[in-house]
Amino acid sequence: MGWTKRTWQRKLRYLFICMGLSLVVTCIYNIHLIAPHIPILIFVLIGVGVLVAVLCSYFQGKHQSSNFDRWPKHDADIGLEYPKVSGDTYDWQRFIDVYIAATRSHLDRDIEEYYRDLLGHLEECFGIRVYDWPSLHSEKPSFQHLMQSTIRSYHAITSPTSGYLEAGLLWMRLREQGEQGTEVIDWLQDIGKLCVDSGEIHKKLIRRLFVLTYGEPERVVTIQELRANGFHHKKEPDYRDYWDNL
Repeated sequence: MGWTKRTWQRKLRYLFICMGLSLVVTCIYNIHLIAPHIPILIFVLIGVGVLVAVLCSYFQGKHQSSNFDRWPKHDADIGLEYPKVSGDTYDWQRFIDVYIAATRSHLDRDIEEYYRDLLGHLEECFGIRVYDWPSLHSEKPSFQHLMQSTIRSYHAITSPTSGYLEAGLLWMRLREQGEQGTEVIDWLQDIGKLCVDSGEIHKKLIRRLFVLTYGEPERVVTIQELRANGFHHKKEPDYRDYWDNL
C-alpha cells in the first residue's frame, strides 16, 4: 500500500527537521569559516523562515478550503455541519441553542470546553441552571427531565451516512450502478430529509419544555457581560480546524 498524503507530509516534515539540525551542527563546527558572513546568513535564514511560514499557511488554507468544498452537506444528511450558536447577544432561545451544543459530543476537547464554559457563564447571567439534575433546581422537574431526554434524542438522530466527511466517491459508485444505485441515493436523501424534519420538531419541543419549566426570560446577555464575568474565548471553534483529529 502506498503512502497517504498525510504520511508524505509527515515524512517531509521530519526530513526538513533533520536537514535543519544538520545545518546547525555544520555551522557550529565551521564557525570560524562563516563568522564573517553571519549577518548575511541571519538575513537569509529570516527570509527563508518567513517564506516557509507563508507557504505553510497558504497550503493549509487550501487544504481546509478544498475539504469544505468537497463536503457534501445535503446529499444524504452528512452529520457534521452544526449551526453556529455564538453571537453578540444571547436571548433565552440562543441560550437553549448553547445548551444543546454543550451537551453534544464533539471532535475535540477544546470545542467541548468552549460550549460548556459559554453555557456556564450564561447560566450565571440568566440565573438558571439547566445543566444539572432535574430535581435540584427546578419547580417542575418532570418537564426539565423530559427536556433533557429530548435533547439526548435530538443528538441521537442519525442516518446511514451521518458522519461522512467526503462521500463523493460513494455517490459516483452508486450512480455507476444505474437505476438501482439512483434509488439508493434517493432513499438516502429521503432519510436525510426526515432527519432534518425530526431535528426541527425536536428543537420546537425543547423550546416549549424550557418555557414550561422556566418561563420566557426577558433577560438578554451581551458578549461584553460574558467577557466581564470571565468568559475568555475569542471566537466559536470551527469544525474545519479539527478534521485532522479524526
